Parts: sequence; C-alpha cells; structure tokens
Amino acid sequence: MAGQAVSGYLLSGAAATRAFVVTPYVARPCGVLEAEVPREGVCRTAGGPACRIAVHHYRERVTGPCFPLTVVRCAVHGRAFTLYPPGHVPYGRRAVALVAPDGGEVVPAEASRGADPVAAWSGTVFQAAVDAAFGRAWPRDGEGGPGAPSWRTQRRHLARGARLLGVEPDLDETTRGQVARELGVVLLALRAGADRLRVRPGYRALGEAQLGVLLKLPASPATPRRLLVTGHLTRLWGPPHAWEPGLRALRRLPFRPFPTGPPAGG
Repeated sequence: MAGQAVSGYLLSGAAATRAFVVTPYVARPCGVLEAEVPREGVCRTAGGPACRIAVHHYRERVTGPCFPLTVVRCAVHGRAFTLYPPGHVPYGRRAVALVAPDGGEVVPAEASRGADPVAAWSGTVFQAAVDAAFGRAWPRDGEGGPGAPSWRTQRRHLARGARLLGVEPDLDETTRGQVARELGVVLLALRAGADRLRVRPGYRALGEAQLGVLLKLPASPATPRRLLVTGHLTRLWGPPHAWEPGLRALRRLPFRPFPTGPPAGG
C-alpha cells in the first residue's frame, strides 16, 4: 500500500522544484488574518534587480488553513506565488504540524500535562497515522465533504506521512539519512520502520512505523520547519523558504548545511 499510495504525491518537472514561501499570518484589529508580505520573492537572483512585491489576490480555502491565503506578485520578475502560514505546504489539505498562524507554538493542554504524547499531532497529516497505529480506520462508506475523514483520505495521508518521516520502504538510503539528520532522529529508527513495512505493509503497520518516529522527535519549535525540509528532500514539494519579518529577510530552509558525516546510529 505504501508504495502504491505515495506515487500520487511525488512531483516531477517544474512542480518538484517550485519554491514556496511560508510567512506569519497575524490578526489585524478587524480580526482578519493577514500575511506578512515579504519584501523579496523566490524569483530574485544573486546580483539581480530587487523585487517589488504586492498583493495580487486572495485564495479561499475549505481545507488546510481555514482562512484565505494571500497571493502576491513581483512586478519586476512577473512571478506570482502563494504565501503559506507556518506548518502548511502546497497541495496540503492538512498541516504537517500544529503551529499558530503567526508562527507561535500550539501545545494542546493534554500534551502539556504529558497525559497524551500524541495529542500534538491531532488535526495534522499525521492524525491518520496515530489513528491507524491504534487500529482506528476512517469511514469507508463515502467521501463526505472536503477534508472529511474517509478511508481513502487516511490511505493518502498515511502514504504522505511515511515519506515525510523517512519510513517509506522504497525511499533511497541517502535520502533516508538526510531525513534522519534533519529530524534529529537516529537513522536506525527510520530503518526499523521501513523494515517493518516491508514485512507487514498494512495500514496499521504504517501508523505504527510513523508513530515510532513521531515519539522520538526532539521537543523543539523548529520541528515544523524541519518537516517542511524533509518534504522537499523526499520530493513531496519544492524548496521551502521562510520570510523573517524581524530580519526583513527571505531565507531558504534549512538555514544550515547538512552534516557530511554519517547520521548517528547509522
């Protein structure tokens, strides 16, 4: 199931290399969430002319962030691009991590008390894995409305999550090692998950393999951005960039080069 289901998520050609921008969305006095508009875009090249960015239009969303996303356009380079709130990605109906629109941490009360270590993934793309790990299959009778739980949706999210966390069996070992380093998890944990899926590739095993990695992730506010990077490493989307309003800088993620040595536990 993993290899078959994930194929629809892999990008090719221009889509696989199309950069995207994540920026804080802040509440204005009227209560509307508005994006912090970057002063430059992914279209700018070193030594090239400066960008001139302006809001072009707004995209309504019925899944993912349930508020309109800002689409901007650079008048100099003639390129338009969508601004995504923290934790969200192109083509993603659910966030990869719980993050407030302005980039702040969102910690469920249960998780903060340590009563439920998986509560932090509630409502994200990994909700499918958490439910599968505990034997909770989503409804098979009908698709429901946009974003409604269904068996087909759970399968898609399980496939995407397996790739994001580096436990997809067909993932090449070089990429798996990069994912392990970026997530701060020993490579052996990712290999163990992939080996489990080779032997028993059912939906519950997919959930267990992902949950095994999620529970090992370091408690860090950087985790949402690291997942944006692993999605690019595994060809789920293009290179992520983050607008830093305080620095007035657009920075490509990750901010550091990958280590050249083997990952710990490899």
